[in-house]
Amino acid sequence: MSNVETISRPASWIARLILNIIGIIEALLGFRFLLKFLGANPNAQFTSFLYDLTAPIVAPFLSVFRVTLVEGFVIEWATILAMVVYSFIASVILKFFVMSRPTYRVVKEGHDRRLISNVHNH
Repeated sequence: MSNVETISRPASWIARLILNIIGIIEALLGFRFLLKFLGANPNAQFTSFLYDLTAPIVAPFLSVFRVTLVEGFVIEWATILAMVVYSFIASVILKFFVMSRPTYRVVKEGHDRRLISNVHNH
């Protein structure tokens, strides 16, 4: 068993911020999709608030697909597309942060670690 291990520094606060933002956006879009799907009353205060809040996020995708009605259920494909696109964008941004993190090779000697070399992630 080798004493050499590769470690990288923890994810930056920017990466955590991006994950939190995309998580909030995905949750809001998920609620929007669910409310539309179940035919929630758009005049209800919560529903109206959520639709108004998510409208700018979904707006770029509204003309891509038509809304589908299936036996009284509404499928707003634009919301699903927005969720996929924003997740993809976030993953590309996060990949950039992961690739730009320095990685190190260290030797473990008991409870101590000694730096051997930097490993470049390019």
